[in-house]
Amino acid sequence: MKDLIKLIGILLSSLLFACSSDNGDDGNNGGGGKDDIWDKSRTAKVLIISDLSAESLFPNSNYTPVVNAIKAKEQNAILLNNTNVSFSETEMINPAVKVAHQSLYMPYFVPYGRADNEYLGNTILFGQALDEMEQTILTTDCWMFQAEIAFTSSLKMRFLSASINSDDQITPAVSFLKNNLFVSTLVVGTVKRSVLSKLESSLSTTLTKDSYMLDIIDNTGKSSEYCIYVLGSSKWKLRDVTESVVSGDIKSFLIQIELLK
Repeated sequence: MKDLIKLIGILLSSLLFACSSDNGDDGNNGGGGKDDIWDKSRTAKVLIISDLSAESLFPNSNYTPVVNAIKAKEQNAILLNNTNVSFSETEMINPAVKVAHQSLYMPYFVPYGRADNEYLGNTILFGQALDEMEQTILTTDCWMFQAEIAFTSSLKMRFLSASINSDDQITPAVSFLKNNLFVSTLVVGTVKRSVLSKLESSLSTTLTKDSYMLDIIDNTGKSSEYCIYVLGSSKWKLRDVTESVVSGDIKSFLIQIELLK
């Protein structure tokens, strides 16, 4: 556990962050309109880059396709799935830091597990350093990322992210969400298909039926080991998903989701 905390400190040493508490909600509490018209001025864009497997996103040092995919699209947050950090007694290699440097983004590592010589996790990229963020421990090596970020000139969202890979991560994740599901809360991550039904069941029995929305994003083949989940308050509505090939089995998913009035 101490090694994991040390890793987070190393990865984020150049970034300013502080733990913050949730005292309420910054979203719009107004009712939804009668006409279902997509208001793009209230739309958040999240880019996920993944092959939706358990394998590392970077099996080699060729980062160019991912960097180009990031630069080709406009987004408010980027999730690089499975950017595992390898380590030895003499060095630590985090490929996502190089991607962030080449694409001019700020990286935040979010762990979800540990192997013999690797910290398993995702990297979230933002266009600038965050003033405040926090990571909540769900299980020993699985953390939930949370930060308030602007997605338009006047609107902010509480952006959360965690990867769900096993049954034991579901209960603490859902319990955390029960106490942190505000109007502007938007959670994006990956979930292993074998535990998806349990996640859906736990959400439905823990959260009030009309208090949240959940969308599962499949790749075109619908045969991957993992899928993307988008969870938020009932004020969020998924509007569009654009899937593009990055390189080989790696794809980008641009998710556009509107915060309703």
